[in-house]
Amino acid sequence: MFFLSPARRLLAVALTFSSLGAAAPALAVPPIDQIGSFSYTCSGRANGNSFEGLHIEWGFVAGFSTCDEAFEPAFVKNKAAASATGLDGSTANAKARAAADHMSLTLASNAVSTGSEGAKAITGFTDRLTIDAPGYTGLTGELVYRVKVKGRVEAFSGKGSAALQVYPIHPWSTNNTVVTWGARLDVPPGYVDVDTVAEIATTFTFGTPFLLTTVAYGASGVYAREYAGSAAVTLSQTKAVQLKGVSSIRWATNPVTGYSLVSEAGLNW
Repeated sequence: MFFLSPARRLLAVALTFSSLGAAAPALAVPPIDQIGSFSYTCSGRANGNSFEGLHIEWGFVAGFSTCDEAFEPAFVKNKAAASATGLDGSTANAKARAAADHMSLTLASNAVSTGSEGAKAITGFTDRLTIDAPGYTGLTGELVYRVKVKGRVEAFSGKGSAALQVYPIHPWSTNNTVVTWGARLDVPPGYVDVDTVAEIATTFTFGTPFLLTTVAYGASGVYAREYAGSAAVTLSQTKAVQLKGVSSIRWATNPVTGYSLVSEAGLNW
């Protein structure tokens, strides 16, 4: 099951984590102002903060987390992995992979006491599109497109909590949509098996090239501070999240026919 909700600012699901982890050198966040694919992972003591764009490191305490990132402008397969272990034995691991039009990620966290580990990963690809149609140039349109998603979101014990989101990032859009799946042990059955083709949407200007990033974001940890719990997000298949093309082009909620779409990256839209 999933639902759509508008999101003018792409804020992550706020899962609450607390941990002791090892410090790591700061890494550059993968760029989304150019064509390519990316993977970005972080694990460690989380602070409960939301984030925008790809900045999942905002959700962790500086000096008590590890992060790893990868970016490939030529869409060569890339991967990133980060892990952390607290002084109390709590653990968290995050892995992500991405290529031209598909990605995968796996997260696992196990908080054994009040010092708990959390993990986050975000992965995806960026393309530059130009969409136009006779009589619509300069007007604002809506691109609705499909993304296949297959995997599991699961809470195992205690206050374990996990979430998965798939959404577009287009900085100048006024109406991006986010698809969310979540699991908590206190909400039976405590897991969600995801096997669907979701629709996500963003706005654009007909005839004007724009950068569009499609991402999968996952988080695992506990939903209440000072509690133990374990959870996981598992999208381990190589193409667990995959672009499935345009569903519709709209103007003022009306379908637009006879449009042209140019992908600078050559992806199959």
